Amino acid sequence: MKDCKPSTLTYCGAQKRKKRKEENLKSQKMQKISSFFAAPKPVENFPLPNVTTTEVEGCAQTSSEESIEDECGRDMSQIQAITPTSNEPINSTATSQTASTSTSSILESATASEYVTDRANYPVTIADPNVKRFIISQGPCRPPGPFPRDNDKDKRCFSEKYYDRITQTGLKLPVTWLGYSPKLNTVYCEPCWLFGDRKKQGFEPAWAKGINKWKSLTTKIQSHESSNAHVDSCVVYDQWRKKGTIDEETEKQMRREKNFWRQALQRIVNVTLTMAMANLPFRGHRENLGEINNGNFLSIIQLLADYDPVLHELIEMPQRSIKYLSPKIQNEIIQILAGQVQKEIVSDIQQAQFYSIIMDTTQDISKVDQLSQVFRYVSVDRAENGRATSVKIHEVFLGFYAVKDQSAAGIEKDINAGIESKGLKLNKCRGQGYDGAATMSGIYSGVQARIAEKEPNALYVHCAAHNLNLVLQDAMANVKEVAGFFDVTTILEKVNTVSKVLQAKNTDLSEASRLIKNIADSLGQYRNQFEEAKQIAVSLAQQWGISSQFEKKRIPKVKRRFDKWAVDERLNDSEKHFQVTVFFPCLDIVTSQLLNRFMGMDKVLGRFNIIQPAMLSSASDDVLFQAASKLQEIYQEDLSSSFPAQLLNFRSALEEDIQKSSSISDLAHLLLVDNSALSSTLPDVCVALLLFLTLPVTVAAAERSFSKLKLIKNYLRSTMSEQRLSGLAVLSIENERARKLDIDSIVDTFAEVKARRRVF
Repeated sequence: MKDCKPSTLTYCGAQKRKKRKEENLKSQKMQKISSFFAAPKPVENFPLPNVTTTEVEGCAQTSSEESIEDECGRDMSQIQAITPTSNEPINSTATSQTASTSTSSILESATASEYVTDRANYPVTIADPNVKRFIISQGPCRPPGPFPRDNDKDKRCFSEKYYDRITQTGLKLPVTWLGYSPKLNTVYCEPCWLFGDRKKQGFEPAWAKGINKWKSLTTKIQSHESSNAHVDSCVVYDQWRKKGTIDEETEKQMRREKNFWRQALQRIVNVTLTMAMANLPFRGHRENLGEINNGNFLSIIQLLADYDPVLHELIEMPQRSIKYLSPKIQNEIIQILAGQVQKEIVSDIQQAQFYSIIMDTTQDISKVDQLSQVFRYVSVDRAENGRATSVKIHEVFLGFYAVKDQSAAGIEKDINAGIESKGLKLNKCRGQGYDGAATMSGIYSGVQARIAEKEPNALYVHCAAHNLNLVLQDAMANVKEVAGFFDVTTILEKVNTVSKVLQAKNTDLSEASRLIKNIADSLGQYRNQFEEAKQIAVSLAQQWGISSQFEKKRIPKVKRRFDKWAVDERLNDSEKHFQVTVFFPCLDIVTSQLLNRFMGMDKVLGRFNIIQPAMLSSASDDVLFQAASKLQEIYQEDLSSSFPAQLLNFRSALEEDIQKSSSISDLAHLLLVDNSALSSTLPDVCVALLLFLTLPVTVAAAERSFSKLKLIKNYLRSTMSEQRLSGLAVLSIENERARKLDIDSIVDTFAEVKARRRVF
């Protein structure tokens, strides 16, 4: 049986029209969906922008009720509710990207000007709400006078008095809406410029663009204040300033999201900084969370996530979500941290009077020559009241530089490039510290000679620690018994003690010279104390069960010729033989080498001999004046012609204290700290003392950086990039500064480096 279709009810035209009319009446009686929401104000009716990191800076801090709850008691579902599950930014349309680019360009040009909120830096009509927030957060442009006058006969101009209004009772009220543009030489109303309804009756376009007619300006201001359009603009202005916009709920969620990502990044930055300061490797065989052998960095993040809700939510995000845990992000954070440390160091060097360079090279595990860049400078620490509290010598590390050309010209080029890249000037360099390699210390074409051609006052100082090492090498090379066994331990004890003092950062050349002379004098006296040395050796031999008798050997004789009358005399006594062939030569070689190898240091000290405490207290006025004049001629750019007279006044004022001082460091502390009132009276004496303290003594700081190099770039991390190596070395060596870094500013810098897909 064939199925029958159900009959359909058909209507005629009149019935259709009647039914349509009934449906229209029914729909009109229903409430519209807009009735369930508050009507937005026209001025705040804007689409949700693609918020960039630069724009968010203008926003106020999140209120206490909007901030993320305490991490220990925070419900995980709340964290999930505020965490996006998509990899896309808040707005990814082409329109929002264009607006973001335009906003960035506007704000970049504005921040580069002297007055950020100058009306001339922005268009007359601003549609981007983020630009408005930025202007509101910075406040109106209100520069101080004087202001330019008109060219007419009245010569009128704007005045600072318009910034405030004084009531009849004398109460002073600031006119916060009034702004002045120095570039346009106009006065304008900031609320009307930003939020004025151009179509509303009573709106005055002149106050949005700017007024430059100063006649009866007070009357114009009072008239504008009383207009309804101005009052409405001020209400909206204050509402925006308090963050009360129509998208308040959306912005609250954005701020909560921003707070979450900021806290997450703070933890990531802290983990990165801690690992860098401890010289720990970051990456493992795998690069994914939850896998075995994924490296120290991800392992620590996973460990902290078990106790921290923010990191727990971060690692629980979908697999392809943004987490900021990749090696690329690690490198960015390392560079930002190291860059901030370098920035602080360079700022301190720039504030110092002078600086010296200490450079040395070595090969890393991958056979790349690394140039260690160390700078020495002197700082005067001051209290809050401006009074000097101490004079400190600093030797700071600013990174490694891969050397491709090992010649003197190539290294000199790399050194100059490193100085210029850090914003330092070579004309403030007063010292060079290198080892004894011909490439570095050559007097004709070495690095020190090439730099001295560009800056003659950059005085070269040979590393005192290397010289001391060469002294011992000479002693062992010439006396075979010493080379085979260090039987003269007294020499090593004295040299080792001095060597450690020389390697200290706060040692100056005068102290180093005094220590070297003390060694030479001590060894000279020890030469006459053979019996005492013998008694010590005998007691040690008896303690260890060793024979204390000198070994007797057959003494060879030279065959006499019939035509020779000379008698072949030999030392038959073994003890005397040891004294003449071992003890005396060893001491004599060490003493003579100490004097010869440190002649270069003596020459440098001779230039500054006049400010040595001994010379300063004993020299006559004529000798002191002449020597000071010679020093002033050498450093004409640093010392004025009144330096000799100032030095005489310094001695006469503090003669007793100068006699008690033992080094130039003591003199600097005496003048700059103990008698700070005299420092402004004797500025050239202060400069001379600081200049001498700036000169390097050893390259031990560069050698110490090589120890860190071996810890950071080992055979398991031999493929590390140069930039990452240098950044990790800076954080490891300058860890005291790194510990004091402001993590919030690091997060801000990370957000500003480039456009991020999350807001911080």
